[in-house]
Amino acid sequence: MRKPIPWAAAVVLALLAPGCDATLPDNPEETDVWEWTQVAPYGDTGAYYAAAFTIGERAYVGTGYDFTTDFWEYNPDTNAWAQKADFAGPARGASVGFAIGSKGYIGLGLNADNVQCADLWEYDPSTDGWTQKSSLPGFARDHAGSFVIGEKAYVFGGVHKVSDTVYADLKEVWEYDPQADLWTRKADLPEGAVSPACFVINGKGYFGTGVISSDPRTLSAHLWE
Repeated sequence: MRKPIPWAAAVVLALLAPGCDATLPDNPEETDVWEWTQVAPYGDTGAYYAAAFTIGERAYVGTGYDFTTDFWEYNPDTNAWAQKADFAGPARGASVGFAIGSKGYIGLGLNADNVQCADLWEYDPSTDGWTQKSSLPGFARDHAGSFVIGEKAYVFGGVHKVSDTVYADLKEVWEYDPQADLWTRKADLPEGAVSPACFVINGKGYFGTGVISSDPRTLSAHLWE
């Protein structure tokens, strides 16, 4: 089985809300304003390359390269995790996860049989249930990027297995409309993007870092809007 890509890095982005004081304290080491606090650990055994999204005041995390279908909800008010209905698709890691409105989505990724996925599943917290949606029309892939702008999701990049020894870094960008359950091809990325960091500011999407070529491996410091 192909091993999970070892060069993907986890990135944490802190976005300050408009109107907040973005000035750092004169002596940040002497104040607890900018402080990390460890909260309740995830699930039963932990996971890596899991998918995650937030809906309202709750966070949802599931799947991952432990190759289970576990799916959990985090409540920051009680600092507690609650196990929810298992992810309904095949167990997998390196998927995309995003939320649009009151629904969450997990799709793509690499399953336990070393087969890449193109399927998409919708989670409804009001029923604690999963519904399969239209699969991505493009290449199956893992380690893709995604973000949401308005009522649409954008899924892009990733790596596609061409053969047992050849992998292609992808530039495809696809827009997902949950109302129509429809995928639409958009303008390609300017370069391949594997395990990129992705975020949205003021209605514009950004991706950067990750890997722009895996043969030979080339780490990226680029940022694209």
